Amino acid sequence: IQGGTIFNMYGGKITGNSLPCKLKVDENGKPVLDENGSQTVTSNRGGGGVGVYGPDAEFHMYGGEITNCGGDKSWGGAVSNGGGNAGKTVYVNIYGGKIFGNTAGNGGAFRMRTDAVVTISGGEIYGNHATATGGAIYLAKGAQLKLEGGKIYDNTAAENGGGIFAATNAGTITLSKTPVVENNK
Repeated sequence: IQGGTIFNMYGGKITGNSLPCKLKVDENGKPVLDENGSQTVTSNRGGGGVGVYGPDAEFHMYGGEITNCGGDKSWGGAVSNGGGNAGKTVYVNIYGGKIFGNTAGNGGAFRMRTDAVVTISGGEIYGNHATATGGAIYLAKGAQLKLEGGKIYDNTAAENGGGIFAATNAGTITLSKTPVVENNK
């Protein structure tokens, strides 16, 4: 998802991908959907299910699944970002859906870096694995995480932060309302 683009995911699956994932879009930048209103994207090369790159790129997940995607040693298995440009921010909002079974070196599900704001208010993030740190979420320098709901559980990391790992100089982590973060190792 390039700067200035908004991707709203209401259903369907993103599965079996590694970066860069090649979502099929029409000439207006809208996803090409089948007769059921879905698009299954499979077997691309690289690392991760969704790449969100600034400035002002947005990914909103209301439903569906991101599963069995893989990142390399640095990028998140399900969702990653390359940061914004000139102080512009990228936004990732998880309102619903399931993110599970993804693997990466850092950030089994998410690896977010400078100028990223991640808000999780619903959905489930579970069964993801990092071969280094951040089984579910890895926050690099300057990234922000707002946990307002949803469930983060049963994620693992080989080194540190089975659920959430915040690197040196990571931005703010805010917990409010009723998120559930449990049984991460």
